Amino acid sequence: MAKKGKQPKQRQHPSHKGFWAEHLVTILLASVLFGLHVRTLPAGLGFGDEGEMAAAAATFGLTHPPGFPGYLIPAWLWTKLFFFLEPVKALHLFSAVSASLLMIATTRLFRASAPTTRSATVLAPLAAFATMALPLVRDYAVAAEVYIWQWLWLVLFLEQFVRYRDGQRPDHWRNLWICWAVAVTIHPFSLFFGVIPALHVLLTRPNHILRLVRGMLPAACLSLLYLVPVLAAQRDQAFIWPHGTGLKGWIDYFLAAEYRDRLVEQGDVVTLLQHQIAAVLPEVFGGGPGWLLAAAGVATVVLLVRGVRPKPARGLAITLGVAFISILPLVSHGLANSLDRDSYFFALFLSAAWLIFLGIIQFYKVSRFVEAPWGTVASVALSIAAVLWLHLDQPVTHNRYASFLAESIRGDLPRDTLVLVKDDASFFSLKYEQDALDRRPDLVVLHLDLLHKHLDHYRARHPELDLPEQAPESLGAWPRLLVAAEAGKRTIVWFGDASAVAGIAGTHPIGSVWWLGGPKYRTDSFLDQYLALPERERQAFDSDATARAILARIVRDLALFSLRHGNPELAYAILDQWLELHPTDQQTLALKGLLLIRDKKLEDAERVMAPIREADEPEEAAIHAQAVLLQARGLDQERWNWLHRHLRTVRRSIQLAEDYVAACVALGKFDVALDYLDRHPKAARLIPLRGDVLFHSGEAQAAIELLEGYQRQRPADARVLEKLILFHTLQGNDQQQVKWIQEFGRRFPNHPANRRYDELIMQKALQN
Repeated sequence: MAKKGKQPKQRQHPSHKGFWAEHLVTILLASVLFGLHVRTLPAGLGFGDEGEMAAAAATFGLTHPPGFPGYLIPAWLWTKLFFFLEPVKALHLFSAVSASLLMIATTRLFRASAPTTRSATVLAPLAAFATMALPLVRDYAVAAEVYIWQWLWLVLFLEQFVRYRDGQRPDHWRNLWICWAVAVTIHPFSLFFGVIPALHVLLTRPNHILRLVRGMLPAACLSLLYLVPVLAAQRDQAFIWPHGTGLKGWIDYFLAAEYRDRLVEQGDVVTLLQHQIAAVLPEVFGGGPGWLLAAAGVATVVLLVRGVRPKPARGLAITLGVAFISILPLVSHGLANSLDRDSYFFALFLSAAWLIFLGIIQFYKVSRFVEAPWGTVASVALSIAAVLWLHLDQPVTHNRYASFLAESIRGDLPRDTLVLVKDDASFFSLKYEQDALDRRPDLVVLHLDLLHKHLDHYRARHPELDLPEQAPESLGAWPRLLVAAEAGKRTIVWFGDASAVAGIAGTHPIGSVWWLGGPKYRTDSFLDQYLALPERERQAFDSDATARAILARIVRDLALFSLRHGNPELAYAILDQWLELHPTDQQTLALKGLLLIRDKKLEDAERVMAPIREADEPEEAAIHAQAVLLQARGLDQERWNWLHRHLRTVRRSIQLAEDYVAACVALGKFDVALDYLDRHPKAARLIPLRGDVLFHSGEAQAAIELLEGYQRQRPADARVLEKLILFHTLQGNDQQQVKWIQEFGRRFPNHPANRRYDELIMQKALQN
């Protein structure tokens, strides 16, 4: 028989305080928020993961690891419900609806943690409304991404936890684990938040371990949703992310093994941790706001564990919670280049808004003001006006850049053309239009990165292609290999950097792609396609950094192609035409400056690159171009000063690292160069630069031994062998020089440097 004891006091929440205060204000603000988001819904597909998510949701397919079934299933149902809309537009609407629901859930969270006063009841939706106006939330509220949907369920989870902590009702305990489990199926990053209730129970009621296990049972059942991608991948007509074959392939898929392998390339665990810290700290503590957000996260941990007794246990809970907040970004793969950081920052922004709300309701005058009916109306009106002022400066987007990109690549290509790409933007744009909109399904689109890692998948998926059984050693070998294998069978085009297909016979630009090994079949200019767009769409392109960068890269490739084929006037004309439309495009300015430096027009280069010198944060290519200009003018000290001034950017780039080390060597600052290389997050890849420093500092033998050891570790790196040949040439060691030239020819038979080395050996023979 259950022992009768004093029942815990049930907390009365403001849900019983009247319809006006409880519901109408929240519904009104959520409706205004929905209207603002609908107003700025994109006109078409965006970049990032949108093409992949939209294609997978429309066809019930398979996204990148680990599948995100908690988003994919409702998104697929939503596209079926709104069948009259294009799938990506339906998903944009889904995010806008989710953002309004997120505002309502945030209101419930704020109310659950506040006293049951009328002022708290009114201020909670106002604080939630202000939180939803943050740029981070606003951007994802109109994007086909998982994050708004994930944040909604995490906020519901926190609300149920607060209600359980204060009321100890079993239904809240069950509900919080269900919400947490749904959030985990949406994005595995949500796993970490399960520490909060588990920590609370273990420290306050250690005898409730059975309740903890029982509460997690629904979560365990919901985790079976991760089997949905396995079923989805069995359908040929769906968008399928490449994955390994067999049981091991699926295990690697769910554990995101390719991301793990990418990180392992950084080196040992210490190097990996250094790289992660170097990426995280500038993001989290890059200034005042970073410190404030971190403080808000710490304060929220204190708030959540306030019911822990005794004090030592509370201290332990706070310590563990703070450690949990601190290490979150470190376990995210490559936070600096990952959208996972947005989940982390939203948690901190929510914490800050939560604490501000709890602080405001403590002020007596504020409470009296909003409790009055006219005060409520005034507060709501002021909040709506402030958010409208912030939102109305956001232009109504007419951006169709991804669709334009797909159209410019696809054009009127012959049937069954093989399209090779190496960037996610073009790949997802084409696959979305193929799989979701059934446009040109005859084209075979291959992402070279994915092909290189998942060759078995592509061999099974495309038996009509003559793919090799083993992938070549380097990714760059694929275009040449595929041209040789498919010659005469199908047309092959390449969308990407022109240097990747340099040397393939018959290569020439057509529109925005490169025709590989075949006759030219059309002559329309990519710039003509771009200029033919309506001005409104062109302005929308220019307002998006990703779209502008892709379009500018195509223009630069066309200019470089003209230059390689002996037409520098056309190269200058193409760059001038683009710069007339985009006078501040730093990378194009840098390219034009480098061409002028090559032609010995240093004064013109100085004038062209003036905007680069005036920029607060010049881009990597711009910093490199200015360094080359200073070197050409013989200003080594100014070159070193310029690079040292932008050292934070220099540390992120291999090219700029080479520039900085060269500047140090020119000035005899060998210790500075070695210290820089020791501290660089990618020190393992910069060993050839260390060899340069050692050689020029008089330690030639140490430099040669270092490079000989390095080339054994990385036999596919041609630059290392070139340095060895150079060092032996400068040392006058003819025997070793010939040895490494022969080794270079054996490893890289098609390298253009072989002709130069053959001429060098011939000269030596004639001299002897």
